[in-house]
Amino acid sequence: YHHENSAIIHRLKKVNCVRLIFPEYANPFFLSLAVHIAKIAEERGYTVFQCWVSEGFASFKNAMECLIGKNIDGIIVVAPESIDKEGIRLIKSLQTAQIPLVLLDRAVYSVFSDFVSSDNKYGGRCATEHLIINGHQKIGIILGGGATYTADKRLEGYKEALARHKIAGHEEW
Repeated sequence: YHHENSAIIHRLKKVNCVRLIFPEYANPFFLSLAVHIAKIAEERGYTVFQCWVSEGFASFKNAMECLIGKNIDGIIVVAPESIDKEGIRLIKSLQTAQIPLVLLDRAVYSVFSDFVSSDNKYGGRCATEHLIINGHQKIGIILGGGATYTADKRLEGYKEALARHKIAGHEEW
């Protein structure tokens, strides 16, 4: 049980504190995002606390549970590659506590919040069309280990480009 007084505290006092929950600190993409977010936040008078978690759900869950009931002005989250109903419930509990939430890079199905990402479908389509334009016909796609919103959109773009150029896709690749 977590006493959820953060919504009351949040409405009463701004503390200029933002929390980041990011996976894989060794990933240069996420590390670069965290550095830039911290720089911009600090320029605007915010303190940024970064929490690096493994891609596994248990690490993410522990980080999220630590935030529930804390006095923060907002949270920026890169969700794990695979998230179950409990993870969705944890994210929604932040929204219930009226803590501003931004999902970064990975959307979470059934969680409606601010979301910042590249146009992954367009990126998948452009990358595939670049290969086609340069004469390649046997084009595969590597999406990583988990089924994520990002991977799903890249796959859509890839398939769209193949279909547009009448090239058969090969699921076994």
